[in-house]
Amino acid sequence: MLKRIATALWGKFESTAELKKFGFLAAIFGLIIGTYWTLRPMKDSIFNATVGMDYIPWAKMLSLVVIFPLVIAYSKLIDKYPRHKVFYILISIYVCISLLFYVAFSHATLGLVNTVQSPWRLLGWAWYVFVESFGSLIVALFWAFTTDTTKPDSAKRGFPLIALFGQIGNILGPLFLNAKRLGFANSAPLVAICAGLMALLGILFWIFMRVTPKDQLVGFQATDEEEVVKEGEPGFLEGLKLLVSQGYLLGIFLIITIYEVIVTILDYHFKSTVAATFTSEAAVSGYLAEYAWMTGVISTL
Repeated sequence: MLKRIATALWGKFESTAELKKFGFLAAIFGLIIGTYWTLRPMKDSIFNATVGMDYIPWAKMLSLVVIFPLVIAYSKLIDKYPRHKVFYILISIYVCISLLFYVAFSHATLGLVNTVQSPWRLLGWAWYVFVESFGSLIVALFWAFTTDTTKPDSAKRGFPLIALFGQIGNILGPLFLNAKRLGFANSAPLVAICAGLMALLGILFWIFMRVTPKDQLVGFQATDEEEVVKEGEPGFLEGLKLLVSQGYLLGIFLIITIYEVIVTILDYHFKSTVAATFTSEAAVSGYLAEYAWMTGVISTL
């Protein structure tokens, strides 16, 4: 049944094993996006409850400063270990840190019960950067692994299926997992739930590596004519050099940057209005979650 539907939408898969591979990857990616879009409304609502929405521009800049060395560390891990092992490492770290945040947010003084906003409440800043890094690193790592283990022709059939499940995760995550819908006084319990979802991600990925045939985990292999002789491992700054020297890459960078600047400005004013309209952290988180899943519906259509 699933194979007939997938064939009608994206073409004939070479084998049932190929379809199962992409079905598994689609489920993992859907869970990643569902978890991220559950965290994303809480990122702003918790930051507003602890620090204040007026400081979001500074939080954005702090995220940029912190994520830069994180990307360097991530690149070192990618160079040293296979991508699936890096996934286990990062997911384990995010699960542990999420549980620590849950404990902190549940604290009577440090946590969300304390409704006094202050730029000195460092917990809010750390939480904002944490969620931003999850969206940046885990999604990138998933696609790095997926592209390394998929041939081009197979990707044409399987990647749309993965993207569709990502959209479904975008809808289902914030639709069902928000403080307002679940009746929580604040978002602290949801942080613990997200830690559980991250742990489930690690388990699913481990199962995927065990049940997927080795011939389905082979990526593009260069022919003798296409093979490039490596003179050494490229450094982290190599990408920056290419960005400046290649007009094509610089053009893409400018398109993305200008778009992000516009979206960030509009997003800031939107969330400031939400924070001024609703008083409690749970109400702000609930409203932003409603906005998130509706955005997922529109983008899917």
